[in-house]
Amino acid sequence: ATLRAASGITTLEYADYPPSDGIYYFGATSVDAAGNESTLSNISAAVSDRTAPSASVALSSAAPLGAGSYGLTVTVSETLAYAPYLTFTPYGQSPVQVYLTPDSTLLWRGTLTITADMASGTGGFSFGGTDLSGNTGGPVTSGQTLALETDGPTAVLSLASVKPALKAGTYALNLNLNKPAREAPALSYTIQSGSTETVSLSSSTNAAAWTGVINIDTTTGESPHNFSYWAYDRLGNK
Repeated sequence: ATLRAASGITTLEYADYPPSDGIYYFGATSVDAAGNESTLSNISAAVSDRTAPSASVALSSAAPLGAGSYGLTVTVSETLAYAPYLTFTPYGQSPVQVYLTPDSTLLWRGTLTITADMASGTGGFSFGGTDLSGNTGGPVTSGQTLALETDGPTAVLSLASVKPALKAGTYALNLNLNKPAREAPALSYTIQSGSTETVSLSSSTNAAAWTGVINIDTTTGESPHNFSYWAYDRLGNK
């Protein structure tokens, strides 16, 4: 069957806009003043492409992610004319560019670095690419969002004794975290000489509830004493 795209053309140029993307084949004839039509010319092929490239993003580790560096891959939907552009925007913050290198025409790799000052919450990837037809843009069709958890565990310290001042003796204490710790937290307090005493902690139920004891003697001193604490969660956040 013959599909005539247009007729009666009197100019040297004609622009055809096909109804859908694909490969189209074109030939031309001419008609003289008497209405005689020539034979068909040679056939030329042209590609109609109005679709911007898209991408899917995959991380080397499952979310949520803590501070650290993570490999990622970007799979694009078609061959690009230039290297693609990828950014990650943490929740409520400015975007960070992820530099990509090609594995193949459709697969690109990069490293996403999560820092402790990036906000916890769900962030998103943005992708930009230009295909061989010049279409620019591109949605992220898979892996567009990424949850971060960059806050370290916070703690509430309580003593078993309710006395306003502690006399010489041994006193139990509880250290309760808002989330499980990767390992035993570090807890210490200052004494009269200015040095610190470390409190050994243990957990018998879960890694968010810890117990220990402090020993008060004459070297402790009679004044307020400050506790110092730090812990890592299971994502490595301090």
